[in-house]
Order: sequence, then structure tokens, then C-alpha cells
Amino acid sequence: MNVKPVIFILICLVSFSSNAQQLNRMILENWTNGSWENRMQQLPSYDKEGRLTKNKIAHWNPVLKVWEDQTKTVFSRDENGNVLTRETFKWFQNQSSWRATIRTSYSMNERNERSSVLNEIRNEEGWYNQSIEEYKYDVDGNLIEKRSERWDKKLISWVPDRKFDYTIESDRMVGYSIYFWDNQVGEWQSYKKTTYHYSNLETIDHVLVETWIDGSWKEHSIRRNFHDEKGVLSTMEVEIFDHTSNIWQNANHVEYEFTGFGKVSESISKKWNGELNKWDNLQRSTYSYSKDGEVIEEWSHVKMPMELFPNPAMESLTIRSIPVGTILIVDALGKIVLQTENKDQDEMKLDVSKWEIGVYSIQVNGNEIQKFVKQ
Repeated sequence: MNVKPVIFILICLVSFSSNAQQLNRMILENWTNGSWENRMQQLPSYDKEGRLTKNKIAHWNPVLKVWEDQTKTVFSRDENGNVLTRETFKWFQNQSSWRATIRTSYSMNERNERSSVLNEIRNEEGWYNQSIEEYKYDVDGNLIEKRSERWDKKLISWVPDRKFDYTIESDRMVGYSIYFWDNQVGEWQSYKKTTYHYSNLETIDHVLVETWIDGSWKEHSIRRNFHDEKGVLSTMEVEIFDHTSNIWQNANHVEYEFTGFGKVSESISKKWNGELNKWDNLQRSTYSYSKDGEVIEEWSHVKMPMELFPNPAMESLTIRSIPVGTILIVDALGKIVLQTENKDQDEMKLDVSKWEIGVYSIQVNGNEIQKFVKQ
């Protein structure tokens, strides 16, 4: 059985596969001033076999209120479907063109296992080496070691950088240790150790991370996974160990929602507010999926940032993408000039011709969302 390392991502949980349901779009939002605001969207493309061929990233321009191209990654594959190269392009607005900036090349061994990965970076002069990774497996095909080397421009050669040793028990990974290369003593030094603890449902219950400090392992962080009765991940919490007070402290909290066909539909990341003793929203990721090119789950529950126009306004003001709740418009002195309830209305047009000249703020459920100017 081929066991691969388990990767935890606090903000986004994305899976690319050849299943019938494929990720159609993912959007990442930041919690800002009491509401969700767009930050980034991801748009993958697939070949007829359902394999990922391109992944495009766009960032939200809050001033122009449009998505702007940022990067795209293009994949090439061999006859077995293995990725051979992954090339990242960056969009240069002033030149209105894409330019390759990072290139990753993959090599496979005779057992069709990944054996090495070469990373290159491009500058004005061309491509140059950045790092290389080499993989080792046991007789059962389990990954047991990964070593990375970095390219030293002065020495014009590869030098050791990091090493990962994986521990396999009963055909599953139960932990790994990270070492860094110490040039002064010429040997590997312990850095971090990660241990996986499994539940009766064979899901990962919690993950303990320790750091090598002053000749011994010290607790660093713990990630706790909470699953439903079917073993589906619903919540993940991260605690950091404070060695000054010798107590665990809350750090991050992620909640997941799933579609009817078992894919993640939404994840919300929160950070711990120690002063108020509560979790505060941090980021939200929302996913839509397609089957045979048709969107099967619309990204309908995600509101775009509220739009105001014209701003400044003289006669009338139009508000779009209005959040549900109590809407207040307050002048610069804190006086409420308008109060209304929005249940399902997406657009509102206001007559502001008789309002005093000045700056007004729009509040939704007690949180200031946007401001506009009355001329």
C-alpha cells in the first residue's frame, strides 16, 4: 500500500481528483469590518480524463471591484497521467502578458513513484536552480525519506538543506521528523517532530508537533480533528503551547461544511481573541463543483462585497449586494438618517437629494460596512 504524507491546510481544503465531481471554483474571503470581503479566487481546468491541466488565481481589486489575474499554473503529464512539469506564470499588467516565473520538474522511478523534484526560478537572465528534492520508499512503496538541497550560487553546487524521515506502522504514516543541515558541524540537526494519533474510525484524531530545543523535544502545537459519526471531518482546532506560562493556548479554529456528494462546500477559519475570550472570523473559503462541464453546485450563498454608486452621490444612491439584517445609515455626527430591515432584497435605491452634504456610513447588524459621500 502506498502511503503518502497527510497535509493539513488551515485555510483552504482543496482536493483535485479524477472523480466525476470536479472543483469548479474556490473563493477566499477575509473578514473585514464586520463582513466578508473577496480576496482571491481559484479557477481550475481539466482534460477529458478529468486531470488537472491549469489552475488560475485571481485577486480582488476592492477599488475597481473586479477580479484581476495574478498567476496561473500549467501542468504537463506523461502517458501514465503523472505530472512531469508544473510551470507558474505571473500576469504583468503593464505589459498585458503572462510570464513564466517558476518551473517544477518531476521524475519517476521504475515503479512509477516520484523520485525527485527540481524547482527553478526565472529572472531577467533566464532559468536558474533553486532547490531539489529526492524521495526514498520501502519495499511496499511507502515514502520513508525526503531530502532537499538548495542551489548555492557562490559555490555553484547543491548543498544539503532539509531532511524528512517518515514513520510507517501498519501501512499508514504515524509521524515524521524534520532535520536541517548544520554547515558548521557538517551533520543533520533535529528541528521538528510530528506525530499522528488515530481514532477508532481510522481517522486522524489529533496531531502533535514538537520542536527540538536545548537538547530535548518541547511541545509546540496540537491540532485536534473532530469528526461526525461517519468519520467526516467537521471541525479542526489548533492550540499553541506557551512555554512561559506552561499552558496550551487557543490559536486557530476551522469549521467545514460538505456537499451531498462528500465534497467540501465551505470552510471558515477563525482566530482566538484572548481579550474577549472568543473566536473571531478570519477567512472563508467557498467551493463549487462541476460534472462534465456543468456546474452542479452554485456558489450562490456567497455575497459579493456591497456596492455603492454613484459615490459621491447627489440625487440618488444605489446599493447592491446588500447583506440580510438591520440596515442603518448614519451621518458624521452619529445621527441615524435611515433604518430599515433587509430580508431578501439584493438592490436598494435611495433618494438622497435632500440629505445634508457630508460623509455617511452604512451599518449592517451593528457593523460598519461602507461609507459614501453626499455632495
